[in-house]
Amino acid sequence: MSINIEAYTKAKQLAKKVSLDADTIAQIAKYLEEYVNSLPPQLQNVAIATFNGRVYTRKDLPVLFMKDKTIQQIWLEKLRQ
Repeated sequence: MSINIEAYTKAKQLAKKVSLDADTIAQIAKYLEEYVNSLPPQLQNVAIATFNGRVYTRKDLPVLFMKDKTIQQIWLEKLRQ
């Protein structure tokens, strides 16, 4: 099993677009899901904490990216770096 870095790279490229519509957000979430699913189980279940005290696992990221605007903004900033 190899880690799908290409999917993460594609998510980063899409995040850098000037305007992001719902389809682009969905595509980024799909690439994040492909990336996360390619990780070993112990890395999929790593806890991620936000500065406001929320904690979620990396495996939850694709769904949260679609449904939670705060998580979406945090990850868009991260992907744009």
